[in-house]
Amino acid sequence: MSEHKFSIITVCFNSEITIEQTIRSVLSQSYKNLEYIIVDGGSTDGTLEIINRYKNKIDILICEPDNGIYDAMNKGINSSSGELIGLLNSDDWYEPDTLELVSEAYKESDRQTVIHGLCKEIDQNREGKIHAYHHDVLPVHSIAHPTCFVPKSIYDKYGIYDIDFKIAADYEFLLRLYLNGVGFKRIERVLVNFRTDGASNNLASGYEDLAIRYRHEQFGRVKYMLKWVKYSLFYLKHLMVTRPYQKWVLGR
Repeated sequence: MSEHKFSIITVCFNSEITIEQTIRSVLSQSYKNLEYIIVDGGSTDGTLEIINRYKNKIDILICEPDNGIYDAMNKGINSSSGELIGLLNSDDWYEPDTLELVSEAYKESDRQTVIHGLCKEIDQNREGKIHAYHHDVLPVHSIAHPTCFVPKSIYDKYGIYDIDFKIAADYEFLLRLYLNGVGFKRIERVLVNFRTDGASNNLASGYEDLAIRYRHEQFGRVKYMLKWVKYSLFYLKHLMVTRPYQKWVLGR
């Protein structure tokens, strides 16, 4: 058996359309020393029926209400027993050799390093751009969180996700690690296929991004307020352009 164990965690809520592809991508990995944890927030559609088809291959299933996606992720992390933890969203999927690639990079590291890679964007089942951010951009914006594999010992030392942030707690966590001198290593391969969920959510997360950078002293209060105003104007302009179109096309 491979020498170190992965814990892969999928958080879901009413994900019946996409979760089977997610589950299959984990269970079909060429690297076999892993535990699979699914944390469901109390789905009311067919999500649990799909999960139960694979119950013999899922090591831990937590099904209960939660306080948002990051609370659910924290439950999975606290339940895990692997040396290296990956968080795979219920509408994303791994490439077949993702864990093999991560394992090789991890073995070559000091084992106190976050391993991450490239992320392919999928927009309405069409392949889009590949996100290839280097971790040195973290003081400015996040990298592709679904590609990040974090040693359990790092969570033990630096803490888990701050649930005060509802959209960008993953960015706060990664920036926290980076500013504390934790090492990052990027694999130059696509590890995860990521379904986009619309520009509005990405834009809304910008407010939390600013608050996170301010908390971690990437700029002072005056600069924070100026950036907040500038971003608000940009956000309002976006809404004025897109909402009339959405109302006309979608009847919303």
